[in-house]
Amino acid sequence: MRLLDWDPPSSNHSAEIHGPIARGDGCPDVWEALKLSGEPPVPEIASLFKDGGPKPPIPLPEYEDLVVHMKEYRCEYHEYWTSSAEKTKSDDPKAYHGSPAGVQIIGRRLSEEHLLEMAQVVVDALRQYEQRN
Repeated sequence: MRLLDWDPPSSNHSAEIHGPIARGDGCPDVWEALKLSGEPPVPEIASLFKDGGPKPPIPLPEYEDLVVHMKEYRCEYHEYWTSSAEKTKSDDPKAYHGSPAGVQIIGRRLSEEHLLEMAQVVVDALRQYEQRN
């Protein structure tokens, strides 16, 4: 095994693209929730409401440009990732047989019972796999 320099496309650039897309509508739902709660915005989102309310939505052409830019970034990152696999020959599944892997199960708030049921499905499937091999 050898080490490679890891110099992917900038994660900061990803955040610069994603932020305006995620907040492109001006966040009126967040503003309404804050009004209902009576609480001030937490520091992390206070800049979204500097003028005492949500910002106006960004124009659709600007939003579309951001989405195109995001897709280009994803392609660039995917190409980088693929090139690193080619350099390390990490596309050989036998080389990683038995290696640890992680599974993250995400669900809605207050749905822990469903998540635990899903986790049990994963555990059962792994046990069945181990018994066959």
